[in-house]
Amino acid sequence: MLIDTHAHLDFPQFDADRQEVIARAQEAGVEIIVNAGAGLEASQAGVALAETYPQVYAAVGVHPHEAKTLEEE
Repeated sequence: MLIDTHAHLDFPQFDADRQEVIARAQEAGVEIIVNAGAGLEASQAGVALAETYPQVYAAVGVHPHEAKTLEEE
């Protein structure tokens, strides 16, 4: 089983052909894709992708460079 452990399928570069990219990964033997969220918006987009594509999982988090922009709440 092949797992892509760090993808950013939420990036705008994939807007035109995201479904085809995922299909090509599957055809190449990639069974699971982990979409890494580097901030709140990217993490939310990753969750939406995981809800849409059963082979996509969302890793939710905040990149250390973005952590300074967060508030305690």
